Amino acid sequence: MRNNHKKISRQARLARFMNAYVQTEGQRLRRENQALQSDPAAAVPEEADRRCMAVLQMEQAKKNQAEKQARPRAIRPKRFRWGLAAAVIAAIAVLTTVAYATGLLGWIGQWDEEHFYFTQDAEAEETELVITQPDEPFSLLKEALAYYDAPENIVPTYVPEGYTYEGFEYWVLESYAAFDLYYTNGTNTISFSYILYSSEPSEQYSKDTGDPEIYTVNGIDHYILTNAGKYYAVWQRDSFECSTHGYDSREELIKTIDSMYDTAAGQ
Repeated sequence: MRNNHKKISRQARLARFMNAYVQTEGQRLRRENQALQSDPAAAVPEEADRRCMAVLQMEQAKKNQAEKQARPRAIRPKRFRWGLAAAVIAAIAVLTTVAYATGLLGWIGQWDEEHFYFTQDAEAEETELVITQPDEPFSLLKEALAYYDAPENIVPTYVPEGYTYEGFEYWVLESYAAFDLYYTNGTNTISFSYILYSSEPSEQYSKDTGDPEIYTVNGIDHYILTNAGKYYAVWQRDSFECSTHGYDSREELIKTIDSMYDTAAGQ
């Protein structure tokens, strides 16, 4: 269906935005409550208590909804309660998981039979970025990437024949900032996604069974995978998690990746 991929990615982004907002607000209210409780002379204001309870209830409701929602491309990792049989299966999956260190921040690309994701190397030095809100709205991807000091040549300059620019969307929170660029040929959508995390990465990507292909250009590992008949790639550049989705062939995806290192990004 036309724009089905774009619709799915927007739903995933919106769900993640709502979850992150609720978690951030909940943490703030918990800090306020703890500060008040540490002062014996102070009592918790009724309004603060009401707001805290409302946010906690909202957070739980959002988590329950997220667990029921199918996310074919990008989902947030969650902790599930496993039965004994599932725990055995999970243990086997851990033993067969392959990991490759990548980038300067100690990120590791990992995968199982269903998902690919980056994790923080336990031995790497922990870093935390402060993600600030822009003074003015972004109208172009290059404005957003420049504002957050993205490295050069992070956006491909090649798009498969027949595709035209469709739109740009972004989300900025304390925990992450995400930027999506869309191209369409009328029946299919190709997307480019860039995520800046304040600490460790948390995105997961649905994949077909099998190991990803690691395509290295300029010392950067690009993980090439397939999902539901489409090719996509995920890679890391400095503090950014990058991905591009929706390709009918590996050849077109490789051309797109190579174009990042031929000329500077212009979009």
